[in-house]
Amino acid sequence: MLVGVRKKHWLLATLSVTGLLLLLVFTTKSPGHSPARSLLDPGVQTEATQVDDVKAAEDLPATPAPPVHTQPPLRLSQQERDALAKQGVLMVEDADGEPIEDQAQKQQQRYLQQEHSQPRQSAPADEAQGREMDKLILEQQQQLYREKNRLQEHHMLEQQILQDRIRAEEMKAQQEEEQRIMEEAAHLNPPPVQSRTSSVSVVSRTYKVNRGMTAASNGGSGRGVILPRMTYEGLWKMGENILRHTIRREFLNSVPDTDFTPGEAVPPLQVRRVIILSTWRSGSSFLGDLLKSYPGTYFSFEPLHHLLKNLHLQEGPLVDVVLNLLRSIMTCDLSQQEEYVSYMRNNSFLIDHNTRVWNSCSRNRALCFDKEYLSAVCKYMPVNVMKTVRMGLAPVVSLLQDPSLDLRVVHLVRDPRGSLHSRMQLTWCHSQACSDPGTVCGDLMTDLKLSEWVKEKFPDKYLLVRYEDLGLQPEETARRIFKFLQLTYHKSVASFVRDHTSINRKTKKKPGTYSTYRDSRSTTFAWRGALNYTTLEDIQNVCREPLSYLKLRVFDTEEDYLNATIPVLVE
Repeated sequence: MLVGVRKKHWLLATLSVTGLLLLLVFTTKSPGHSPARSLLDPGVQTEATQVDDVKAAEDLPATPAPPVHTQPPLRLSQQERDALAKQGVLMVEDADGEPIEDQAQKQQQRYLQQEHSQPRQSAPADEAQGREMDKLILEQQQQLYREKNRLQEHHMLEQQILQDRIRAEEMKAQQEEEQRIMEEAAHLNPPPVQSRTSSVSVVSRTYKVNRGMTAASNGGSGRGVILPRMTYEGLWKMGENILRHTIRREFLNSVPDTDFTPGEAVPPLQVRRVIILSTWRSGSSFLGDLLKSYPGTYFSFEPLHHLLKNLHLQEGPLVDVVLNLLRSIMTCDLSQQEEYVSYMRNNSFLIDHNTRVWNSCSRNRALCFDKEYLSAVCKYMPVNVMKTVRMGLAPVVSLLQDPSLDLRVVHLVRDPRGSLHSRMQLTWCHSQACSDPGTVCGDLMTDLKLSEWVKEKFPDKYLLVRYEDLGLQPEETARRIFKFLQLTYHKSVASFVRDHTSINRKTKKKPGTYSTYRDSRSTTFAWRGALNYTTLEDIQNVCREPLSYLKLRVFDTEEDYLNATIPVLVE
């Protein structure tokens, strides 16, 4: 049906054109008639022409008309085409000069061809084209993602190279500073050859500083910068120089209490040797740190830890072993104390309290577990202090009798009610010597009775100190202790007392179970009120004798115990 309609329109257009051509021929042949005027003036056209066109359109036969074009396509000027357009007749030529009717015919043929082929080809072609387009988009997205990852990896690599360069520069600056410190130390004495050869079991002969290399970049390349390797002798020498420089700095603008030159080996007779005797939770850690604050102090923290554990030695076969170890430490000769040094290697908290030595081993921790190195650096220290809670007073008497040691003993004792209350907070304190009130007070009374004889025999070498006095009057008690030791109450000692016993301190450290930072006045009698009266009575019943000896009040009633106005100290 669509084809018939289009064919009918084409016939009407053909007849219209034919009529127009006949009119033009007629007007051209008629005398006195101008074709240009007819085209330009719409009034010149006659009604007969329009009527004939209408009739021709109405009287079209049902069969197709014979071809009318007997001449080539008409070429009209632009004015003629405009005039025809005003009358409703369009003669539009394509780019090749082909009349519109020929274009319409060709367009109709193309349409028919597409109409017959479209149902068979359009759907598969569109689907294939869509898949191709999706594939192309996916490939573009993947390419963009790969490019983004590549740029990100490149940026991270640049950042890493920059950081490595900064670390390399910092390490170089640190090495230059240490070299400067080494150069300041004058006339250095290398350690004995035999000492170094005996240290092979502790550490290899060579040691790479800070593990040998740093991942620093080398001019933007991926290769690292290998730092110079240093021998064990070099590290040993560096550790000694650091320690000696520390001692000289601590004694700067201070007069030494004995005849020695700071930073040089101290003559054995000029070394001040001190033992702090006490029991668990009696303030020995605080007193040890107090003495350690004095310049150039070699500090041994619990040297009997590996031998006695939770025992409190008074007598027996272990006394000789203990005395041999203590003598070796005080004379700076640990060559025969392999067991002691090996135990510290697995329990480093026993050596890191010796802060000056520990800091000298910062470039190689193996030095701090080398018995020869410890023996060497110990000889630069003018004060040798050790503290132990695992030994009574009796074994120490033989050390006091040795004139070559010139030993001084500070015996720190505490109210057993306070020490036992503090031990109740410990998870490991289950031995009889640590937790049983009868055993604890029995050992305490044994030491107190012996102290009378020691004080009479060695008046300048033994000092008994109550923990309560140290807590209530820290500065006065500290001055009394240093006077007994014949050591100056150094500014570093005064600073330690101020920072560790006052609430208004700059350190702001929170006190812990083993902390030496606390308000001493408030913690001295913290057990009062914390212990229930029944437990208090059990302790007092077996501890009346040492309590009376130390001039500490015994609370016979619960009312007196809870009455804070009644003091614990009798004097």
